[in-house]
Amino acid sequence: NSYDMDKAFDEYFANPAETRPPTVYIGFPCTKDTTWKKRYPGVSNCILISDGLWEWFEKWQNEHVKERGSDYEEFKEKLTKHLLDILYETVPEVKGKVE
Repeated sequence: NSYDMDKAFDEYFANPAETRPPTVYIGFPCTKDTTWKKRYPGVSNCILISDGLWEWFEKWQNEHVKERGSDYEEFKEKLTKHLLDILYETVPEVKGKVE
């Protein structure tokens, strides 16, 4: 990624399976819950939010969940890998702890 955000988004939107998202929000909602540590000792949670386009998923719109096929699963895995790579670069101490 570079400082040319228009270019970065154009490249990402054109090829999301091979291009990392230019922006990702990383949050740990459990840190705002004062009861979390008591209810879930030794466990945290994290949320990653990024941009996407409906067109990437449109071809599967009439398929049932869990029945969208291997190409859908492969696409999701590529998106997941990009997000996890960014998470591990930003918060390296979580590597090996994500379920």
